[in-house]
Amino acid sequence: MKTLLIVHHTPSPSLRAMYEAVRAGAATDEIEGVEVVSRPALTASAPDVLEADGYLLGTPVNLGYLSGALKHFFDQIYYPSLDETSRRPYGAYLHGNSDAAGALRALDSITTGLRWRAVRPPLVVNGDPAKADLEACWELGATVAAELAPSDPPRPAPSRPPAPFGAPALPCSGAPVPLRRAGLKRPALTHASAPALRRAVAGGGAAGGADATVIS
Repeated sequence: MKTLLIVHHTPSPSLRAMYEAVRAGAATDEIEGVEVVSRPALTASAPDVLEADGYLLGTPVNLGYLSGALKHFFDQIYYPSLDETSRRPYGAYLHGNSDAAGALRALDSITTGLRWRAVRPPLVVNGDPAKADLEACWELGATVAAELAPSDPPRPAPSRPPAPFGAPALPCSGAPVPLRRAGLKRPALTHASAPALRRAVAGGGAAGGADATVIS
């Protein structure tokens, strides 16, 4: 059984909605063999990180930078985890109200130093998350979980997408989040099956330097 660790700082209703959508995607019944564990960023420890096989990180953008809570997490686990967690997969979601460029630079610098492997670009939501934003959060969680799931036996495609996560169906000006492997496409606002997600992440994402998906 693989372990997916969600480390999050969730001080607002918007981040709570994003966290719940990410966790729901990571824990979907379509992906087996992965245990999802959540820890607040202020209490997550080096043993939590060492015992996990992959990571999801959630944070607000505070004054253009990562939250102090997530920075505290990295300060605590960086050196104890440096050699043991190289090439482990991760994903990240950020919530802000304007520019997240500084937070994204900091996240990239830290995860590059840890040599973690980005499964897909960080997801940035500006303002109140709409239905499309929460769909993207669900897919982020499911994609990282699928990276850890055993490849056998094959899993059937989902019979239907999950129900909305309670956010109003507001229009979203951002484009649908693409799966980042050549030749694999999905319709807007649908959830990929576990086999498709594994194909999407086959071979691993590029460590560091990934462009963020921004929904504003």
